[in-house]
Amino acid sequence: FLLCNINQVEPTSSSTKPRAKISRRERRGSTGNDRRVGRAKLGSECLALLNLSQPPCSLDNSPKEKMGKVLPCLSSREVDFILSQKVFFVGTAPLSSDGRVNISPKSPGSSLVVISPTKVAYADLTGSGAETAAHVRQNSRITILFLNLEKGPPKIVRLHGRGRVLPVDRVEKTLAERFPLEITTSPGFRAIFVVDVDRVSTSCGYSMPIMAFERHRSTLDEFVQKKGREGMEDYRLRKNSFSIDGLPTIASIFRDPDQPLVKPVHEDGYYFGQIVESGRHVLPEKARIGKQINLKKIDRIVRVNPWMFGAAMFVTGIVFGLTFAKI
Repeated sequence: FLLCNINQVEPTSSSTKPRAKISRRERRGSTGNDRRVGRAKLGSECLALLNLSQPPCSLDNSPKEKMGKVLPCLSSREVDFILSQKVFFVGTAPLSSDGRVNISPKSPGSSLVVISPTKVAYADLTGSGAETAAHVRQNSRITILFLNLEKGPPKIVRLHGRGRVLPVDRVEKTLAERFPLEITTSPGFRAIFVVDVDRVSTSCGYSMPIMAFERHRSTLDEFVQKKGREGMEDYRLRKNSFSIDGLPTIASIFRDPDQPLVKPVHEDGYYFGQIVESGRHVLPEKARIGKQINLKKIDRIVRVNPWMFGAAMFVTGIVFGLTFAKI
């Protein structure tokens, strides 16, 4: 009975008989048992209309197209529509009543994949903020919106659900392989969001404009390639450590042990991450970047070839010893 409204059940036959008039006295004389039997009959008709012999959450179970409907899961029609979009939008919000709601555009459309009728995932590229990760880590609520802005029938699809964020180093290989290589190998690739969908809704979008797609912008690719991986790590540490409300987000939550601590600093309407050494002293920007890069280089040398590093230190010790002996 929870699956549909019994007051809206339509008769299964196209021809309907006129209902016999029932007097007020007859209605008063009906027993509670009769009423229960009537409800049970309506309930059986409701279940028959739902055709529960078919899996309710199968991608092949596409109901007849109808605008303004709610689905328990993604059908093949909705999946085809989602995967054909060039851009989609993600909405999240913090728990605080005075926290700011966030809407983020995401592109290209190939950065989103459908894992199952009730689960989707999208690859997240580095931007100047990381609001979605902050909100999802706090309360997991998320909504994804798709709409047709090109030729064809107008349509809007919303996916409501609960999400989780996986930084790059915690993404399983089988999941990463679902996405295009140009995304997962980019220095700007920072995370994958996995969303368990609990509500799918469609609406008309009759007032949406029809636009012609020209091309995807290459500005972000050029930006991240110029900065490189180390440069993007520094960028995320400053720009992606805290939300605009001061909540910790992706760079500070998933900070590597060898990365320096950061604290939020409010500047120009944002909370930027400021490097904190030993939890006390804050280094100037240039000195901090130089020190960080040098420490990373030394750490990589030690990890790649510890014997070579040890031999180099041994030779250096002999040279210094001979020098001091001559003096």
